[in-house]
Amino acid sequence: CRPGNGSATGTGPATGTGAAGNGSACDLLRRGLRGPPAPKDLDLTVRVLLYALIFLLSVCGNALVVAVLLLNRRLRTVTNSFLLSLALSDLMLALCCMPFTLVPNLMGTFVFGEAVCKLMAYLMGVSVSVSTFSLVAIAIERYSAICNPLQSRVWQTRSHACRVIASTWLFSALLMLPYAVYSTTRALPARGARPPLSQCTHDWPSEQVRQAWYVLLLLVLFFIPGVVMIVAYGLISRELYRGIRFELDIKGEAGGE
Repeated sequence: CRPGNGSATGTGPATGTGAAGNGSACDLLRRGLRGPPAPKDLDLTVRVLLYALIFLLSVCGNALVVAVLLLNRRLRTVTNSFLLSLALSDLMLALCCMPFTLVPNLMGTFVFGEAVCKLMAYLMGVSVSVSTFSLVAIAIERYSAICNPLQSRVWQTRSHACRVIASTWLFSALLMLPYAVYSTTRALPARGARPPLSQCTHDWPSEQVRQAWYVLLLLVLFFIPGVVMIVAYGLISRELYRGIRFELDIKGEAGGE
C-alpha cells in the first residue's frame, strides 16, 4: 500500500474514486497497525498532577517542619536552627516559584509581567543558594560536634547559629542580584498569536558575562560545597569507625579475660 502512487491497481491511470479509495485504505491500514492515537491531553494532565503533588508535599512538609521547630522549645538546638533555615528556603521556593513556572508552561507565554519575572528568578536563586549553604553549615557543625566535641561546645551556641544563618541569607541575597538585574520578558517570534507571546529569560550583557556567571555558580553552589561536605562527612565516618573499632577491641579484651 503506497499512497500517491497514481493508480488504484498499480497498472493504469487512476480515477478520482480509485485514488481516494486507495488513500483511505492506506490510512485505515496505518491506523490499525499503529493502534489508537495517544490522547493529546495526557502529557498536560501528567505535568499538572506532578506539579500539584510536588507543590502540596513541599508546602505541607516544610510548613510542618517550621511549625514544629518554632512551637517546641525543646527542639531549638543548633542543628535544628539550620534545618529551620533550610525549610524556610524550600518553602519560599515552592510558594514563589513553582506556580509561576507551571502556568507559563501550560499557557505557552509568560503573563505575569517583567516585575514578577525578575522577582521569581531572584527568589529562586536565593532559595537554592540558602539551601546549599545551610547543608554546608550542617555538615561543618556535625563534624565539629563529633570530631572535636570539647572545642565545639565553646562556640556552638544558638546565637552563633543565628549569626551564621543571617550571614547565609545576606550573602545569598547579594550573590543572586544579577538575576534581579538581568531577568526580563522577551517577545517570542510572531506566529499569528493575539496577544503576542513572551517568555521570562536572562538578558546578559555579553556571552562572556553569561559564561563567567555560570562558572561562578558552578564553583560557589556546587563544587566548593560538594568538596566541603564530602570531606566533612568522610572525616565523621572515619571517626565513627574508629570509635566502633575501639569499643569492639575493649569488649574482645574483656571477653578474653
